[in-house]
Amino acid sequence: MKKILFCMGVLLLGAMSCDDSEPVSARRPDAEGTFTDSRDNTAYRWVRYGNLEWLCENLRYATAGTMPDTTPVSPNIYDDGRASAYYDRYGYLYTYESALTACPEGWRLPTDAEWSAVGDAELRAAEGVALELGGFYNAENSRLSDFDAYVTAFGYYWSATEDDSKVSNSYAYARRFRYNSPAVERLSIAKDYYLSVRCVRDRSNH
Repeated sequence: MKKILFCMGVLLLGAMSCDDSEPVSARRPDAEGTFTDSRDNTAYRWVRYGNLEWLCENLRYATAGTMPDTTPVSPNIYDDGRASAYYDRYGYLYTYESALTACPEGWRLPTDAEWSAVGDAELRAAEGVALELGGFYNAENSRLSDFDAYVTAFGYYWSATEDDSKVSNSYAYARRFRYNSPAVERLSIAKDYYLSVRCVRDRSNH
């Protein structure tokens, strides 16, 4: 049954063909270092490509509009008992609105253009931005988009750029990748979905 639900969820988000092509080699970052979020003392690795620095781990700071959470602070935060193991590896999943304000001071949610400026190989490489296959969550359709079913198969990440072509200003651009393809795809997703977050900052002197 779980496999059937998984396939139905994939169809809802758009059909995708299998792709076993080998990823191209990622170029080394121009610089790298570590950053500690003073709000909770969580340390993150970062890498620099050009004039932009990327966190190399999914954001793990809880705010309203996130899931999962081991100690819920709002009815809007999701917790089904599996949160701790998920959080330790993949961080939180955020709605678009919560993603806009979740990054530490000095960091921000990357724009659609900033995502496009980094190659797929660099986004996927362990020595690069190192995107994770953390799945997604949609509270209104939770039986089809149970986040646990999508972990290790799909990764979804918000950009800060809204999709002005959609009605009611309710969609934003995001990035999606999957376990069996080197490509990082651009798509538009409803803002009430819960996706992973990576933060960026302009080049620092570190």
